[in-house]
Amino acid sequence: LAMKPNTLPIGLAVAGMICSAVLLVMPDSSSEENKVIGSDQKYLESPENYEWGKGIGLLILAVIYALSLRQAGFLIATSLFLSIGGLMLGERKVWILLPVSCLASFLVWYLVDEVLSIFMRPWPMIFYQ
Repeated sequence: LAMKPNTLPIGLAVAGMICSAVLLVMPDSSSEENKVIGSDQKYLESPENYEWGKGIGLLILAVIYALSLRQAGFLIATSLFLSIGGLMLGERKVWILLPVSCLASFLVWYLVDEVLSIFMRPWPMIFYQ
């Protein structure tokens, strides 16, 4: 089997699907040790208690991120995605959120581009024309 850059993500996706399917078909055990304690119980009782808006908002943000990668470049698109996603999830310390998202974007780009030698355009598309 040849190792490619997408081998690990595909393997993780398949493992995630298998684990999810096993959890769906496993019988529900109602023993005392598996009971949810505390405030999580109200979220697990019915789907009305889920925060659907945040979930759908993050999915829309992920689609916008994927569509903007080429135009905005990896560093800008990823930094914005992480920053806006953090704000959507409730993080209010912007002075921490912005540097951390920029640093994380740079480190991922550096590892992929320099260490793995897979070219990713770090800057917007207009710089490459």
